Amino acid sequence: MKDRFFRLLHADFKRAVRIIPGIFITALIFACVSWILLIYSDNLIYSKDIFSHVSVGLYIPENNSYNNLAVNFAQNMDSVKESLNIIQVTDVEEGKMLIKDNKIIALIVIPANFADGITSGDNPQIELYFGENVSLEEHLVNDMIAVASDLLGTAQTSYKAFYHAAILQHDKKYVKDASDKLDEANLTYVAGRMNIFEVKNINSNSAHNLRETLTATFLLAIFTLMCFLLTPFYKGHNKAFIMRYYKEGGSKCSLLISKAICGTFLIYLVYIMIFILLLVGGTSPNITSVITMIPVAAFSATITLLFSELIKSEHLVNTLLFISIILLIYLAGGVIPPLLMPRFLQSAVKFNPIYHLLKYILWAIY
Repeated sequence: MKDRFFRLLHADFKRAVRIIPGIFITALIFACVSWILLIYSDNLIYSKDIFSHVSVGLYIPENNSYNNLAVNFAQNMDSVKESLNIIQVTDVEEGKMLIKDNKIIALIVIPANFADGITSGDNPQIELYFGENVSLEEHLVNDMIAVASDLLGTAQTSYKAFYHAAILQHDKKYVKDASDKLDEANLTYVAGRMNIFEVKNINSNSAHNLRETLTATFLLAIFTLMCFLLTPFYKGHNKAFIMRYYKEGGSKCSLLISKAICGTFLIYLVYIMIFILLLVGGTSPNITSVITMIPVAAFSATITLLFSELIKSEHLVNTLLFISIILLIYLAGGVIPPLLMPRFLQSAVKFNPIYHLLKYILWAIY
């Protein structure tokens, strides 16, 4: 029985070897297209005319009228309302857990007595917690906070200058001259006023940036597109061959196992080629991925085999498989981060098997 199966496997491998050149050429074309899309990913995915709110946590230790007034003022600013969703938390640990659970992308911690020190310039630093992933939304929040820091520094400088001028009872002309000089110096001051925030990183469940996530997405998409070549291979046994194999005592199960092994081998060769391209491109994938990516290759080959066995038409198999996998990749956050997706889609992400498969690919490669 073993000899019969190995003869079948040998025959299938001989058929698989014949389509390796076509597999490589097709995968290389798709890899080049993916590389171009990866380069222009920011412009293609994120439209300049469309924007989603980014959730940011805020912790203020003192619940007083001044703090509440400041938060309400910030939340009602047009720039904040259109870009940030400020979530107030009761303690710092709660905010850290929200970052780990990917519910917020940053936590702003206002220290005690912060407002009292603003006018004198000796206010303590605001603590800013980020997850490990530095993607578009993190850059956005970081830039907005840097701008807020600059404005605060400018306000402090102006306030102190006019405050001292009023104390010294200088005439209006002197105050105007001082104001003009202050305006000239403000730009230089603001450019260097970046030390009001102390940035800290904590471990996050989504510790991969946009480029890495898209690399995993395109890799899985390339594996899926291989169905256009794998489906004819899976359906390549003629009826006479199958009948003779059954007469010799073979089983349907052994036929499927042989096809799955050969399909896994072909997709694994595709990954080896992409692995080399990633090395050449300077991405530096994890060397152990040549082993840890085998289950992903087996998954892709088995899914294609399952579709080809259930559906007779090759074109229908390829169409349904491609559309379903690409749709699941999108719903899993493989193209747009879950935080930028509608709320009802965010809640369904973790129930998507492709979401966990993408996480595994990211873990394997990076």
